Amino acid sequence: ARVLVEAERRFRAMLASTSGVTDLDRYAARSRIAQIHVAQGDVARAERELIDATNAMDSLRAALNDRELRVLAFQAHKGYDETEVGFASIIAGLVAGGRVDGALALVERRRARELLDHLARSGNGLTRERVTGFVVPTVPDQRTAVLEFVTGLRGEPTTLFVLSSKGTSALSRPPADSIAGDIQAFSAMIEA
Repeated sequence: ARVLVEAERRFRAMLASTSGVTDLDRYAARSRIAQIHVAQGDVARAERELIDATNAMDSLRAALNDRELRVLAFQAHKGYDETEVGFASIIAGLVAGGRVDGALALVERRRARELLDHLARSGNGLTRERVTGFVVPTVPDQRTAVLEFVTGLRGEPTTLFVLSSKGTSALSRPPADSIAGDIQAFSAMIEA
């Protein structure tokens, strides 16, 4: 427990620094703090920290023009892939703590951000003004379910969200790297 407290203290000190800390660094630090709160069993605090980090990143992105957003998207893709390490663990922790809807909302915001970054990097002329906001999918009937997987790197857990006419539930699944062969076989089957 002492190690987690010290880690949070150091991340908070970094956040307070005004020298050499980028907005992406701040997002990564706040994500790590959320991960610390999950490890401490305080999922409400973890959820609030990740929501606040996401809100700050979304506010920053909203203030950028398309060129600046493109630069940020390349920075996020090239040098900051590690900022998402831990995201799947936080989501799994939120779900285990009964915060399924909040976890799914954060997942959808992340998915929207990733799509906008992909569009910005592609340079295909699609700008954020031409892409509408994302909402959690609706289920058309009682025979249909929407499955959404959230997984991470290096043994992070996989969370399966199940949206049905009865509501949203979530299940913990094995880490993606432990079922990589199954994923490849499934992808090949879909492509065929």
